[in-house]
Amino acid sequence: MARPRSAMTEEACEKILRAVRLGFPPDRAADAAGVNPATMRSHRRRDKAFATSIKSAEAEAELGYMSRIIKHSETKWQASAWIMERRWPERWAQKVQQITEVDEASTDEFL
Repeated sequence: MARPRSAMTEEACEKILRAVRLGFPPDRAADAAGVNPATMRSHRRRDKAFATSIKSAEAEAELGYMSRIIKHSETKWQASAWIMERRWPERWAQKVQQITEVDEASTDEFL
């Protein structure tokens, strides 16, 4: 009996790459293209050109989103703050102080 043909046709690959360029994670892009994510991952491991195309598509998506945020930073200071908080969190992330409330009744059990 012949082995079934792979779901990773050229058309499916292109659909996945288009979705990844929009910002979809590759597994979700595979779902959207009607391909089992495990099938897409297997194809990605075997086909270096497809793996490279996925990596490029992810970079394109990131570039597109960052470009839009940077454009908005020209008129909205919050966009600049958002980038700084995430790019250099050690210097710019908001410091969150955690305060723990203790129930007086429960502390009496330990005394």
